[in-house]
Amino acid sequence: MRVIKIHSIMWGTYSYKAISIANYKVKGLDRFLVEITDNYYAGTYLVQTKNLKKKDKFKYGWGWVIDVEDYSVLEPYTPPLEHDKMNLKDSFNNIINAAKEMPEKEELATYEEIKKMCKDAQEEIREISRKKSVAV
Repeated sequence: MRVIKIHSIMWGTYSYKAISIANYKVKGLDRFLVEITDNYYAGTYLVQTKNLKKKDKFKYGWGWVIDVEDYSVLEPYTPPLEHDKMNLKDSFNNIINAAKEMPEKEELATYEEIKKMCKDAQEEIREISRKKSVAV
């Protein structure tokens, strides 16, 4: 799942404390994580794109404006303790969306390469699980 890092909150620009996220960073995503490192609102939040309401023009182009105290948009997020299929699906969706914007001559990974990456990841997950069960 894509993670957007925010280092500061906009105070006084809007009638509420806000953050902005570039439209191009979240284009095509159903959901993404926002990691705020500000002293007052630090934390990780899950944002569903369908809940974004206000757009505005910034120096980097168009972006979404989010009220940091609107928990219908910024849902506090606790990462899962074990891997789940939704995270894998999000990763593949991010790859697919990135591939749609690639130049035509860009070489894509072959089925065999992707299969090997998945198999290697599965082995690593099993090894981590095994180590955790032995440690307990």
